[in-house]
Amino acid sequence: MKIALVIFITLALAGCALLSLHMGVIPVPWRALLTDWQAGREHYMY
Repeated sequence: MKIALVIFITLALAGCALLSLHMGVIPVPWRALLTDWQAGREHYMY
């Protein structure tokens, strides 16, 4: 279980890094990122 958590965190950090590079390394408030992620997840679920 702990290994799965470490893998998940690593993938999440890698995804954030790739997204930052793709966006041109523009600082965005974490709250906005979390809000967009929640909205996107709900959009894909429904």
